[in-house]
Amino acid sequence: MVKLKVFYLFLKFYIDLFIGRSLFATDILPTVFDINFLKLKSDYDLVIFDFDDTLAGYHDKLGEKSRKLLKELVDLGFKVAIYSNSPRKRIKKDLDFFAELKLFVSYTKNKPNPKGYFEIMQEFDINPNRTVMVGDMPITDMYGAYLAGIKKRILVHPYSEILSGHKSPFPFSLVRAQERNSCSKLIGREKRL
Repeated sequence: MVKLKVFYLFLKFYIDLFIGRSLFATDILPTVFDINFLKLKSDYDLVIFDFDDTLAGYHDKLGEKSRKLLKELVDLGFKVAIYSNSPRKRIKKDLDFFAELKLFVSYTKNKPNPKGYFEIMQEFDINPNRTVMVGDMPITDMYGAYLAGIKKRILVHPYSEILSGHKSPFPFSLVRAQERNSCSKLIGREKRL
C-alpha cells in the first residue's frame, strides 16, 4: 500500500510538472553554502535538510564545511532537522555530531509523502510558513515539501557534482537532471537569496 501511494505521488508530480501547475522549488542555488541563512532568519525558524548529495556527497560522511554550516545555523537560533530517505546505517556515522548539536533526524523510505515533513514540524511546533526545506531532488525533496505546505523550498545542485565526493549512480543522475531541467524552466532561472 505504501509503495502504491509513493508511486501515485511520483505520477502526480510529473502530471503537475507537465501542465506547469506548480513551482516546486522557490529558489535554485548551486550549493547549501550559497544560501544566505542570515537573511532568512527573520522569516523562518526551522531548516530541514536532505542528507545525501545535499550536505554530503552521495554515500559520503558529512564534511567539515557542512558541519560548520550546521553549527552556525544552530548558533543563529534555527531549529535544524535532517530528513533522509537513505537507510539509517547511511547516516549512522554522523549521528553523534547531530546529537551534539541537538538536530532532529528522521528517516523514511516514502519521500515525497508529506507525512515526514509534518512530523518534523510537529516535533518543533513550527508551521510550514516558518519552515525552509533544502534538498537536491525535485521530486523527493521539493515536491514532498510542497505537499506539506512548506513555503520556502530551496533546490541545490548535487553536492557530489559541485563540491566533490562519490557521484550518484548514472540512473539517479539522469533522472535528477531531467527533473531539475523541468523545474528550472518553471522558475525561469537560478537566483541567489
